[in-house]
Amino acid sequence: MKNKIWLIRHAQSASNAGVRAHVLNSENPLSENGHAQAIDFAAEFLCKPDLIVTSSYLRTRQSAAPLIEKFPDVPVEVWPIHEFDFMDPEKYAGTTFEERGIFRDEYLNRNDQDYKGKGAQESFNDLIQRVDEFLKRLKTRQEKFIVVFSHGWFIEVVKARAKGRKPNIRETFEARRDNLEILEFEI
Repeated sequence: MKNKIWLIRHAQSASNAGVRAHVLNSENPLSENGHAQAIDFAAEFLCKPDLIVTSSYLRTRQSAAPLIEKFPDVPVEVWPIHEFDFMDPEKYAGTTFEERGIFRDEYLNRNDQDYKGKGAQESFNDLIQRVDEFLKRLKTRQEKFIVVFSHGWFIEVVKARAKGRKPNIRETFEARRDNLEILEFEI
């Protein structure tokens, strides 16, 4: 039996809107526009999912909240499908997404998929392993329609792995996903 998966990038976060990061990446909330996007997204959602999955990050939980409210009897689970955190939180505290570009460039120029910088949670290869674990977990599920709220870089690695390719740091970082963009695939 194949499961239909909708992998959805969270709505606009405060950081995406240019607000300075005064909280950990995991606690970056949705912007006012992001909350409106999430409400509109749920309002247009016609097919009831069998399972809703979010990352532990605030912005994915807030993005899923209106859909969870619309379908209160659908089970909700939190999985380790959070964004790739490759930067030291002390370095990016108080910066905007644009200002953090220097740290992204440093990481990209290093081009070392095993590199885990000071304060970083994982290497790029750790992210790939986390994606592989996510895909394996999906294969064990009996639900026919699973809606997953996650993050841009995580989704890009899923996309590569679903096509049987080894993800590359530069391609992953340069790919741009719109807020609430859906990657549809079957397992």
